[in-house]
Order: sequence, then C-alpha cells, then structure tokens
Amino acid sequence: MISTIIVQAIGMYLGKINFTTKNVTKLAFLTSFLVLTCPILAPSVLADTNLVLNPGLESGTTTPLNWTFVNQGVNTPIWDSVSHSGSRSIKINIPGTKNVISGYPQSDMIDAQPLSIYSASVWGKTQNTGGSNTPAARIVELDADKNWIRQNNILPVFGRGTNDWAQRTVEFQTSANTRYLYVYANIWNGYGNFWMDDVTVSLKTPTPTPAPNLVLNPGLEIGTTTPLNWTFVNKGANTPILDSVSHSGSRSIKISIPGTTNVISGYLQSDIIDAQPLSTYTASVWGKTQNTGGSNTPAARVVELDADQKWIRQNNIIPVFGRGTNDWAQRTVEFQTSANTRYLYIYANIWNGYGDFWMDDVELSLKNPPTPTLTPTPIQTPAPTPAVNGWNLVWSDEFDGTSIDANKWEIFEGETEPFGDSCFTPNALTVNGGMAHLGIMRTPTTCYSTDQYGNGGKLKQHNYAGAGFGVPTTSSATSTSNIILSQGRWETRARFPKGAGTTAYILLWPANDEWTAEIDFAEAIGSNKNEMTFTQHWDGTVSDKSEEVSLAIDITQYHVYAVEMKNNQLKWYVDGNLIATQTQKFAPTLMGFSAGTWAGNCSNDWPGCPTGTTLPVYMDIDYVRVYT
Repeated sequence: MISTIIVQAIGMYLGKINFTTKNVTKLAFLTSFLVLTCPILAPSVLADTNLVLNPGLESGTTTPLNWTFVNQGVNTPIWDSVSHSGSRSIKINIPGTKNVISGYPQSDMIDAQPLSIYSASVWGKTQNTGGSNTPAARIVELDADKNWIRQNNILPVFGRGTNDWAQRTVEFQTSANTRYLYVYANIWNGYGNFWMDDVTVSLKTPTPTPAPNLVLNPGLEIGTTTPLNWTFVNKGANTPILDSVSHSGSRSIKISIPGTTNVISGYLQSDIIDAQPLSTYTASVWGKTQNTGGSNTPAARVVELDADQKWIRQNNIIPVFGRGTNDWAQRTVEFQTSANTRYLYIYANIWNGYGDFWMDDVELSLKNPPTPTLTPTPIQTPAPTPAVNGWNLVWSDEFDGTSIDANKWEIFEGETEPFGDSCFTPNALTVNGGMAHLGIMRTPTTCYSTDQYGNGGKLKQHNYAGAGFGVPTTSSATSTSNIILSQGRWETRARFPKGAGTTAYILLWPANDEWTAEIDFAEAIGSNKNEMTFTQHWDGTVSDKSEEVSLAIDITQYHVYAVEMKNNQLKWYVDGNLIATQTQKFAPTLMGFSAGTWAGNCSNDWPGCPTGTTLPVYMDIDYVRVYT
C-alpha cells in the first residue's frame, strides 16, 4: 500500500510540477525515502517511473521547461493551449499542401541503461495533415559520448486528415552501447497541424545482471612470453606480441605491420569455449590503433564451430577499428548461434592493411537460454573491391553498424504493393553481423493504400509487415551524388527468402520518384526458390511496358547481383557472369538503389499469400556498391 502511494506521488510530481530547485529537492527526498525505506520495492518502482521531465508540457514561460525547440528553415514548433490534459501542448504547423520538413521539439537527455527494455508513448492530435509522410514521434538512442546510435518509431504514425487525441506507443530494447535517450516529434515531408502532449518513457525491466565472462584470461595479464589461454598464429613472418600498452592492468596483445603496404597479419586466438546452439551471446573487445591504413583496418571476430570443431561461420565484432591513430574504444556484437554450434573462439587480425593494433579486455557472455528462432545468419562481409571490369568504386555501404545509416538511406513506410497484404515497417528492418536484414513478419499492420502508380488512398489493415530502404528520392534530385547516376554500375551481394506468398526485390528507381523507368536487377518470389528474374520497365506512369529475363539459380544462397547502365545499354550480371543485355528503352534518368520485402494476398497468384509459410523470413544484404 505504501509503495503504491509513493509511486502515485512521484507520478504527480513528475507530471505537472514546476521544476524549481525547491520542488526538485522535494522529489529527490521522496525518491530517496522510497529507496531507503522500501529497498525491495525500489526496482519495480523505478521500472514504472516516467523518466521524461515536464512530460505534460505545463511548466515554463515562453517555451516548456526541459524541452528544446529546433528550427528547420523558418519552421519551428510552438507552445499551444490545445491540450490532451492540463492546459498546454506542443504544436507543429505546416500551412498549405506542399511537402515541408518541420521544426521539432526535443526532450532533455535521459540517462539510460544498455540492453534494457523501455516503453514510450505520446498523445497526438492532427488537423488537415497530408503529404508524403504524416506526423511521427521517435526515441533516439545515444552512446556515452552522445553520438547517435539509432531511433525507434513510436507506432503507428499519426494519420492523415483530422483526428482527435490518440496515444501511440513503442516497446524497445536499448543497444549494448546506449547510455542516453531523448524524444522528438516532427512532420517529415508533409503538411498540416499536429499537437503532442503527455509524453512518457519508462524502464520496463531492471538492468539485467551481468552474465559471467566465458573468456579465460580476458585481460591478458597471466603468462610470460604469451598470455595463458591464448594462441599466437604466424602469417608469414608476422606474429602478435604480448605488450605493456594496455586498456586496464599492465598487458595487452599487439599486432604490428610496419610500412604502408597491405599485409595479412598473424593473429591471436582464444581457447575454445563451450557454447549452446540457438542461443544469444554478446562479445566485446577494447582496441587501440596507431597509423593503421590499407584496404582493411583491424577487426575482431567470434567463430562458431560444430561438435567436430569444424568451422560454421564467424560474427564480426563491430564496427571495425578505424584508420589512423585512435585511443582505446570498445567494439561489441550480439549474435545468435546456429543450430549446430557447440564451440566458440575469438580472434583478431589485420587483413590486408598495416599499422599497429592493441587488443585488451575481451568478453563473451551468454545472454539468453536456448530459444529456437529464425533470425538471420551473420556472415563475414568481404573487403570492398576497388575496381570491377574497368569500373571505379565511388560509394558503398557495407552495413557494419547496428542500424541502417539514416544519412545514406530512407527507411520505407506505407503499403508495400497494391496487390500485397503488408505494410513497410521500420521494425522489420535490422542491421547486425555486417548485414542488412529485411524481414517478412506475420504482424497486423495499418497503412495508407496505394495504386500501382504509388498514389495514396485510404487507411487499410494488412496481415503482414515487410521491410524496405532506398536512396532518398526528390523531385529536384541532381547528379551531384555518387549514389544517384544516369550511367553506372550497381552491385550487391544478397540472398532471398523462400516460402509461398513471400517476395523480395533489388532495383534501381528514378531519383525524382516518378515511375518513368525501373530496373529490377534481382527479383524473386519465395514459392519458386530456383528462379531469379531481371526486368526493365519503362513508361510506367502510362502502361508499364517491360522486358524480362530469368535465370535458374538457388535464390536462398548468396549471390553477387549487378547491373550496368551505360551508352543506352543495360547489362545484368550474377556472380560475375553476364546474364542478359538489353537496349535501354527509356531516356537517360538519374536512378538510385532500392530493396524491399513483402507478403502477397490470397486473391493473387503472384506471389500468393503466406498462410502456410513459417515466418519471419528475411532477405539478407551483405553490401551495396556503386561504380562509375
């Protein structure tokens, strides 16, 4: 009973008080009283506490306390008297009916715990909203240096037109590197009025107890000429050494390649570690570099072995360490072992590079007990190829991060296809293990319908979720970017999902977002795992003329797909082999890369519906590279 009263009191304080020094002192005393007098109840109380300061937006003078208004051009949010509760809210206003990127409100930073589950919600109201996108609120995760990691959409986004107050929520797990959060809301390429009120962020589960480190001698302190429980493997004349430069303690392992010529270094390898199949592990290393460079920079990896200690695959501890001279930094990976995994080991090296690299404080821990699931298989990403058949590499994304790079890509939202039964949702798109994973999930979704030309329609309920991303499109696109070209070569390494009712595509789309042309340089339906199609479309806004070829290959295996557009000619390649050549049927057009997955509906034979297919399934993309 007393805990309930105290929780309610804290909630009242956090919801509507004026944050003066006096009141904050009272709040601190109240919280301390709870922790000291009811220590057993404290974790559950903290899990229920709203972490947003001034969540009801009531306190302030010209702007609400603990919130920042950020301008975009001349557009800025305002503090308004229309409210869900109390007497205040934040309003975003874009007059007219043209797409505009609004200014946005941003909450103060919130201290956060890594690998913990949070829930967030906002109340919103719309008036005459429309355009390419509707209002949305998001939670941003930051690392210890307050660098952007990723954002989580509070779903679903708010609707078009005029809608009364409605609550939107999201539940998410923070990354291993997350230390701060903040909330913001905006209209990205849309118009109309949007009000936001009563914002909440709360910790759903207490911080997990750290799992034991499975690496023996992880700090490399024990040993004489080499550390115990580690093996040094020579490559040519190159071998690691035990060094006195360290992140903690007095020892580390150093890999040194003198000069500036690409060399494959020797490597260090941990003792074999017993592992459980279909289980989630986390691994991390601390590293430091000096004058590193070349084709690749230092990297550490976790290798999975079967019961006979035969190699299955490896998981990159990402991101790889940087070029040049960099102080100690931690790199991490979270991965799920395969059904056949029985052992693990960690190793690090420089593969075709040079310079000095130190590694220290290695960790590997079991996060969860075994749980059968269909998560994508992380595969090592090959090093970028500097040139192909006379083409020069000008741009690439190797997907070495933990989320899609929003500076490179637009994450798709909305209906996938007019004859599909799914919506593009950001949560179906993940990045890990050096791969982008585009899922098809059996998840009810709601989005605005489109016709075959991409025109908007009515809000529609679907039974599945798909994923998609592509080069941002705009009616004013120019050729100043290396990722939108009217002549060039696009290449990707990918594998496609199987299963009736599923489909995936990789294509080039006009940068001005007008369907005058389309090049499908890999498209397949999951019901036929042995056929890939390659298609040129033109006059799409009129009659959608097309010319198609197909190839008998196993789409569920990794292949390198490429298309070249040059001198009024299109050429398709698979694994370096020329598959088809066509005369370009459309005028020179700036185009960019796009990829997506979706599920069909039962009223169409292509691709059919996935009622009997085990979901989720994924298209896994290893890299995207652009050449001129």
